[in-house]
Amino acid sequence: ALEAHHAKPAKQIRMKYERQPNTQDEVANKIFQAQNDPSYRKSIVSKLVSEKEISSDESVLLARVADTQSIRKWVAQGGIVADDRKVTSDFCLLELTALTCAEDHSSIQSLQTQTKAFISKHKDEISSLNTLKLHDLANILMIADLSAEAVELLKPLIPPSNIWASPLVLVYLEALFYSQQMMTLNMTM
Repeated sequence: ALEAHHAKPAKQIRMKYERQPNTQDEVANKIFQAQNDPSYRKSIVSKLVSEKEISSDESVLLARVADTQSIRKWVAQGGIVADDRKVTSDFCLLELTALTCAEDHSSIQSLQTQTKAFISKHKDEISSLNTLKLHDLANILMIADLSAEAVELLKPLIPPSNIWASPLVLVYLEALFYSQQMMTLNMTM
């Protein structure tokens, strides 16, 4: 019944349910193939980490299919994410760094420093980024006990009034709570 009236969404749902790749999205196809073929995964990760500079699309691929150690090594060797928009390239690099953050003090401190620098540099552009990716990064920051940074990252996306309980807002409220910003939490609620 859905297919008769809404063919495109029905096709996407069927492809997802049947675990078929979306043939129009090259990155999604590569992720799908890497998830189902270990030798392809190994070759694509090897290719990406051997590059000094990767595109923002390739950073998505690296984040989704590479192991933490490979990503950490690539970042530590000065890997660069190239994109026409500096905010996007900096965000992708921050995201990769966050994915590799270990529980040791120096790793968390490095992530904190990089996050603060990113927010300071791109505060006015954060709202142009993918909200799902911002949500994921905020969750990683909270796990690393960097709730105050998660608040600052999400703050540009939170309207001053009439907010609704979207997943992004819920993470923001949780980050306010864990960073003990009770006055802001009360005013926001």
